[in-house]
Amino acid sequence: MEYFNKLYVKFPIFVESYYFQKQDLIINIINQNRENIEIIEIEFNNKKFETTVNSNERIQKIIFPNIEKSNLHSKPIFLSVTIDKKKYKLSDYSEYVVVSKPKSIFNLGLERFLYKRNIAESAKIKKKDIKYLAQEGEYFWHCTCGTCNLAGFEECTNCGNKKKSLFSVATSYEYEGMRTEKIVKIKTNVLIWLFVIFFVHILIQMFSGDFLFENIAKNNFFGVFNRFLVPLLLFLTTLGELLSSRIHSKRYSFIFTIANLSLLLYLNMISAFAFILTAYNLLFLIGVNILFVVTLIYRHFNLKNKIYHHLVLGSIVVLMSLVTVQWVKYSHLDLRVEQDGINLNVSTDDKIYYVPEKINNIKVFKIFFDSKKEYNITELYIGKNIENISLASTLVLPKLEKIIVADGNKNYYIKNDLLYTNEDLIKLAPMMTKEIVINDKYIPNFAFMNNQYLETITFGANVEHIGAQAFENNYNLENIIFDSNSKIKFIEEYAFRECRSLVSIDFPVSLEMLGIGVLQGCNSLVELKAPFIGEKRENTTPTSASTDLFNFFFGSRSHVSNELIPLTLKKVEIFDIIRIHTYTFYRAFNLEEIIFPSEMIYDIGNNCFFRCESLKEFIIPNGIVSIKEKAFEQTISLENIVIPNTVTLIENHAFKDTISLKSIVIPASVTKIEKNAFLNSGIETATYLGDINNLEIVAEGNGVLISL
Repeated sequence: MEYFNKLYVKFPIFVESYYFQKQDLIINIINQNRENIEIIEIEFNNKKFETTVNSNERIQKIIFPNIEKSNLHSKPIFLSVTIDKKKYKLSDYSEYVVVSKPKSIFNLGLERFLYKRNIAESAKIKKKDIKYLAQEGEYFWHCTCGTCNLAGFEECTNCGNKKKSLFSVATSYEYEGMRTEKIVKIKTNVLIWLFVIFFVHILIQMFSGDFLFENIAKNNFFGVFNRFLVPLLLFLTTLGELLSSRIHSKRYSFIFTIANLSLLLYLNMISAFAFILTAYNLLFLIGVNILFVVTLIYRHFNLKNKIYHHLVLGSIVVLMSLVTVQWVKYSHLDLRVEQDGINLNVSTDDKIYYVPEKINNIKVFKIFFDSKKEYNITELYIGKNIENISLASTLVLPKLEKIIVADGNKNYYIKNDLLYTNEDLIKLAPMMTKEIVINDKYIPNFAFMNNQYLETITFGANVEHIGAQAFENNYNLENIIFDSNSKIKFIEEYAFRECRSLVSIDFPVSLEMLGIGVLQGCNSLVELKAPFIGEKRENTTPTSASTDLFNFFFGSRSHVSNELIPLTLKKVEIFDIIRIHTYTFYRAFNLEEIIFPSEMIYDIGNNCFFRCESLKEFIIPNGIVSIKEKAFEQTISLENIVIPNTVTLIENHAFKDTISLKSIVIPASVTKIEKNAFLNSGIETATYLGDINNLEIVAEGNGVLISL
């Protein structure tokens, strides 16, 4: 469609536009005064055409049939109109106004959305029908549908829009534009600060950990939603507010504003009512609240939306007050949030302590007693939800006298005043306990560690296994009693370490294995009785790697670490062995009495009693065939030695430097004494019970025997 751009002021009709439809030329005219139009004459391509109309319709389409459009740039020229038999020639009218083409609303840019909104509200028309700017002149006006109407028309000749409704309400572009610019600026700043706050919050979490409480459960769906999705949605809804403001959409702006504030209120509410569970988000929440409060205050004074801002500000203040109350109530607690609930580090000065069932509506399922603290607890009440109790040492509960477990706890129970797990393992004994009887198959590691008031332990017949360090640092432990029918098989490393008051111990014959250092630091020990020496019974061929070293009881696998043997230890009895390897009692300076079984199958190894300087007498078991090299060298206090009639050989240096040995009886079974066997010994009397002719004595170092 092509428009005529001239409106002749006094000409009876207004020729608006024209277009071709197939071979027909159609001209749109406006008969403002509704006069009877009889004939219209035009010129096209230098040819004149006329057509009969005979109509007084206001809007008319005049058809000139069969007109060939040979020249694309040619334009019909309106010549005349005959009305009521009077012919009006257009050439007789010189006064005209130029009719501009209707302007598209896209000429307004983003302001077109404001324009459409205001026009739609004032004219009660649909926004989609507003395609052009409504423009009003002295002689004509343009409708929003694009139609040019004469000034006298009160309705659009095309769509029926009322002229009065289109132009009665002024669209306050200046005010609305300034307001929009302010809102856009505010929202842009909010977007930037939201990103900064979230980024700083994440950095703090990465390098400093969770705020207030460590939260292992933060990676579940709820945690991920609060930590990442809610901030992202907050960012997107703010962006939606910004874009809605730019396009002047009240509806979308309202929707995004409500969504934005709902997310803000959600963050505040979960912090107010699930403070501990969501404390990881607290720094982000504080930053966002400050940002929104500042923004709302600014908008309150600059955009004058007072009721709305009062409500929002009031909600934030109330919720933040609740969060502050929760902070004051819980921030002093030392706890960790896990998938199954709270792991609480107990911090109390109370004498009677009840483990809480819940904290902030979250189940407390673990408690931990800090090894750096010393609690005043005398009575400990364990709730039904507790699944795990952790304490590095019973020293932290030095005054504990009583333990009570709530009905319904499936993980712990009390028996004989001791706390047991549901697996029948001892977990905790009151520190003030002085005497206990244990008949459990297994005593776990560290079970009674650091129990400094315990004096007597009785192990029942059912005990088979004592865990590592089970009774370590029981400084006042004096008596360890094993049932006469004991089934004990395993005692792990350092089980009785630092039991400094222990005087004697008698390990039962059922014992199969001992851990290293079982008696390390038992510095009051006087008497030790055990079925074997070392880790286990050694019945293999002698080897330097064997563990039947006396030092093994006291924490060493080396035969030279004799300083670990208590100076108080005087008597040792080993009653269920068939062989002793080399270096077993090497340099056990303070032992005065060592008793072996009356009979052994294999020989005593080299250096077995080397420098047992306090040993006064020793009975060599029957079955021993030879007394090995240096077996009793430098046992300077040895006064009496009994040699069985199974011995046939006394090897080199066997009794060297036994200066207190004054007499010796050598059985008839001995047929050879090697060189230096009695070098520097104190022997004054020697008796050989056999035929001297059957005894071979190497002279070197054995002159004292030969002279006798």
